[in-house]
Amino acid sequence: MQTVGWAIAMLLQARGEAARRQFSHAAALASEVLDTVPTQSLRESAPVRLRALNGQFAAAGESGTEALALQKRIAALPALLAISQTNPKPNGTA
Repeated sequence: MQTVGWAIAMLLQARGEAARRQFSHAAALASEVLDTVPTQSLRESAPVRLRALNGQFAAAGESGTEALALQKRIAALPALLAISQTNPKPNGTA
């Protein structure tokens, strides 16, 4: 079982790889996070980082198979809730 810190570190590394134009490696790292951590267990910052990575791919015009597959997975992530829409109880119960 990987820790939350592991997922964030992997996504930071993926963004660094994308900045170095190593798009295939960046997509593989991000895909590993999505394969390992259930979507509902991702911290709020993980989808933000994934979407930023997707933006890096788009800005660079990257259209490789790995990048396109990752783009579809990122698009399928649930939308983030605005703070006003979150449950005010600390344990998240109704």
